[in-house]
Amino acid sequence: MKNIFKSLCFGLLLAFTVISVNPVKDVNAATKTKVTYKLDKGTLTVSGKGEMPKKMTFKENKKIKKVVIKNGITSIPKYAFSDCKKLKKVVIGKDVKKIGKYAFTKVTSVNIPNKVKKIETGTFAYCKKLKKVNIGKKVTEIKGFAFWNCNNIKKIEIPNSVKVIEKQAFYKCKKLEKVKLGNNVQTIGNAAFQ
Repeated sequence: MKNIFKSLCFGLLLAFTVISVNPVKDVNAATKTKVTYKLDKGTLTVSGKGEMPKKMTFKENKKIKKVVIKNGITSIPKYAFSDCKKLKKVVIGKDVKKIGKYAFTKVTSVNIPNKVKKIETGTFAYCKKLKKVNIGKKVTEIKGFAFWNCNNIKKIEIPNSVKVIEKQAFYKCKKLEKVKLGNNVQTIGNAAFQ
């Protein structure tokens, strides 16, 4: 009987030791995924699931030539890639719902995903070499200065989903010759296309 009691005590002691060394992880913490990035030969790839952290910005980076935002990323923070002088190309994954203010200032073409509902203030302002813009089919609002001073845009097609184009959204787009407005635009702000 003493041997059984000793074995039982030893077994319990061993079990408590294992539990204290290997505590059960919080279920929520275990399911969270990280957003990571990798810069290789001028191409910056952002991957993972969820929002890019607000502190994950590459403002004024001189090595980035191309940005690839992989599917799974849901937002790009403000100023994320502003003033990256060598940046020309950006590929934005289909899961992105939000692109922050002044996120890009040097790209030459952009496809805005269909999940984006609002193009924020100045998102592509000062993209002086931007020539081609495809606006997603669910964008409802283009905020002020969104494409301010994008000198090389020659034509723009505003999808039927857009209801509001705020002031100076396409201001100083000097080469803009053709604008095709969607059927549901209700408000066009002051100097939106001057």
